[in-house]
Amino acid sequence: MRSEFVKQLNLSVIIVLICSVLNTLCKHWILSSIGFCTCGMLWFIHPVKMNDIRSEESQFKECRIAGVILFILGVMLRARFY
Repeated sequence: MRSEFVKQLNLSVIIVLICSVLNTLCKHWILSSIGFCTCGMLWFIHPVKMNDIRSEESQFKECRIAGVILFILGVMLRARFY
C-alpha cells in the first residue's frame, strides 16, 4: 500500500499542473497562483509523515514549513511575473 505522503505529493503536483495548463489556455494569471496557494494550504493544514526513522514531530514541522513556502511562492508569483 502506498504511503499517504506519496498520495499527497502526487495530488499537489496534479493540482499545480492543472492550474498551470489552465493559466496557459485561459491567460488568467490568478490560476497558477491559486494552484500554488492551494498546495501550500494542503501541506500546512494536513501535514503527513514519510515512512522514515526520524521523529514525527520534526517531519510535521518540515511539511508545514514547505506549505508556507508554497503559499508564499503562489503569492509572489503574481508580483514577479505579471
